[in-house]
Formats: sequence, C-alpha cells, structure tokens
Amino acid sequence: MLRVLSGFSLAVAVCIAAVGCGSGTPRMDYSKAGLVDVSGTVRFDGEPLAAAIVVFEAPDETYSFARTDATGRYRLLFDSVMPGVTKGPKTVRIRTLGSLGEDDPDAKRGGSEIIPSCYNAKSTLTVEVTGNSTTTDFDLHRDCGG
Repeated sequence: MLRVLSGFSLAVAVCIAAVGCGSGTPRMDYSKAGLVDVSGTVRFDGEPLAAAIVVFEAPDETYSFARTDATGRYRLLFDSVMPGVTKGPKTVRIRTLGSLGEDDPDAKRGGSEIIPSCYNAKSTLTVEVTGNSTTTDFDLHRDCGG
C-alpha cells in the first residue's frame, strides 16, 4: 500500500508542478512596446481597395500588417493579439496577392498583382509613425503618380 501511495503522490506532484509553472508561453508586455494605433483607407484609382494587404515595415525589417475590408479600411496589427505599430520611419507596402501567414485562406489564390511595384516590392511609400493614434490614407494610382 505504501508503494502505491508513493507512486500516486509522485504523479500528483508532477501534475501540480506542470500546472503551477504556467503555460510555458512567453507573454509580451505591450505597454513597453510604445504602440501607436494606425488605421486608414486604401484607394486604387479612386476606388476602395478591398482585401489588400497593408504592411508598415521598419528599417530593421520588423513590421505591422492589416487586410483591408470591403470599403478599403484597415487597422494595423502588431501581432495576432494586439493592434498597433511601433513609432518611427516605415516603408509601406500594399499588395493584393500573398498571405498573412500559413492559416490565411487566401494564401494560395492565383492571378496577377494589380498593384504596381512602386507600392509593394519597390515601394516608394514612406510614413513617420508618431503620437498615440493616427489615420493614414493611401490613394494609389495605376501609373504610380498622382
């Protein structure tokens, strides 16, 4: 009986230790990231651009991202949990093809990119993120001009 109880006690101790030590997943302290809430509208040749991917990329290649809704509106996400983007200079990349990750249902859609490379791969769009909240709209043109 003592031996059975010792084995049971060991099993209980292991379970308590496993549960008591937390989930093992590191948690981000967002208050230290200095995130700015950025949203806006993307238009292409005067029309709202739906289902576009908007990326604000920092010089160190970290980025925040969004997908536009049916009216061309977006709100940047720092990660899958928290909206926002870090302060500082950003290169903005906007495209209609591609994905936001492996779980994106549109990751394998085909077709040709309709947005010129001056707005994505060779983007000339830049912004300086400052303050606590900002609206940044983009009016893109097929000829990369205004």
